[in-house]
Amino acid sequence: MQKNPNRESQILDNAVKNIRSVIPDLPDAAVIAGSGLTKLSSGMHDAQVMDMSAVRELPVPAVSGHGSRIVCGRIGQRTIMIIEGRVHLYEGYSPAEVVRAVRTAVLLGAGSIILTNAAGCLEQDFSLPVSMLITDQINLTGQDPMMPGFSQDHSLSFTNLDGLYSQRLLKSAEVAADRTGTAVVSGVYAGVTGPSYETKAEAAMLRKMGASAVGMSTVLEAIAAKAMGAEVLGISALTNMAAAQGLSHEEVKINSSALGEVISDLITRMCLDDGFK
Repeated sequence: MQKNPNRESQILDNAVKNIRSVIPDLPDAAVIAGSGLTKLSSGMHDAQVMDMSAVRELPVPAVSGHGSRIVCGRIGQRTIMIIEGRVHLYEGYSPAEVVRAVRTAVLLGAGSIILTNAAGCLEQDFSLPVSMLITDQINLTGQDPMMPGFSQDHSLSFTNLDGLYSQRLLKSAEVAADRTGTAVVSGVYAGVTGPSYETKAEAAMLRKMGASAVGMSTVLEAIAAKAMGAEVLGISALTNMAAAQGLSHEEVKINSSALGEVISDLITRMCLDDGFK
């Protein structure tokens, strides 16, 4: 049976309508909050909240440590939408489903997409835990949201990823970190499928490839946002050394939660500095 070429577009249009029926404000920027990073909604003014389960077109996060709300409100002069939690390829979702929240946010008006995540550190000289500004990425998932069946209209879409992570937003984040006294590092993020953590040999390979951190999200969302013309900023909460002995999801959640407030302050400062346009 031939696929309906407009199916994903229709799903996205319906998601936009459902969210606008509860949250009419159009966001200037949207934040996808990863593991443990659910504190970003604190400090917002005139916040409007809806549960993601009310938007039947969006898959609801089920992984421990992820939230499941959509929050929209003002920080300074900017309207920010926060999508607390994400879904992953390792949960059995397709690339189209993984990036659906990001695509919906851009269609709602977000010109900037901020992707946050928890990641394993590959740099021996980074002092952990610390926040890392993503300068580039390596997509090792074997998937791409622009492939037929996963793109918005099921067509093949070639996307230029030059400047995938916005230099303007990176500079704004560096200025905000300096003003708030926040320790940040910069590096390349490698996205893998998961859910297993890396072996020591895999971590060594990733270092040789030029990766500073490794995680199980973000890379597909960044591609989808760039393809729609949004500026992308990525911030990783480096919670642990990759392939560390005794590593567990509980450790990741504890450390990423501790960094959540730091990342929240950084994004808030960027809003107050009018870093999102």
